[in-house]
Amino acid sequence: MLLDSTVTITTSDLIPVYIALGGTLFSALLAAIVSFRASSKASATAHRVAELTIKTNLQVADIASRTAKELKVVDYRNESNKMVLSKRLAAWEVAMDLATSMAGILKASTRLEDRPTEEIRSASFYSYFNNADGFNGILKKITATTPTAFWLGPEYGHHLQTVYQRLAEIKSECVDALKSKESGYAVIDEKHLLNAGIKYFAECEKIIQKSHRLLMIQVKVMHDVDSFLAKLSS
Repeated sequence: MLLDSTVTITTSDLIPVYIALGGTLFSALLAAIVSFRASSKASATAHRVAELTIKTNLQVADIASRTAKELKVVDYRNESNKMVLSKRLAAWEVAMDLATSMAGILKASTRLEDRPTEEIRSASFYSYFNNADGFNGILKKITATTPTAFWLGPEYGHHLQTVYQRLAEIKSECVDALKSKESGYAVIDEKHLLNAGIKYFAECEKIIQKSHRLLMIQVKVMHDVDSFLAKLSS
């Protein structure tokens, strides 16, 4: 028990030892006790340092592990956002190509030299009303654009569906019933189509204006993928 570093040794404890051993041996023993106790304290300190080091290393490893997982999530999110942004940009280009195709305007005088009034001769119409191929081509282009419209948000997608339905209605007004019956498919009377182009010019103008407005809105928020995804899930 004498050398136990946890035991407190008082002066009264050492006097009998001094008497029994004499000054020289007592001094050597006292030096040994002091040295042992000091080394015991040093050993205890080293042990605590080792425990603290292990604990710190474990904490660092845990932080590193969590950080790595968070970085993976961030990387995945960044890659996912890049993919969504790429889809949105591609969809916007397709939609702009459609809008550009629908924006051309012609004067009725190019087709209606025999019209009796200057008012009709000076009227305008959108170029896809110029002939059946052009009109059907726009309808096909709208159909091809519709799947990608998803990436431009629900408002543009709904607008595109509305445009298709309206143009399909106009087409039905211009169908030559007799020729359609003979051929087995809808045949457009191009004179009727041209008249429809003049008649519905203002309506078609609003359609193209709304298309451009919606697409310009998308340009401004194109980069905000988080808001786009949030709107889809709401």
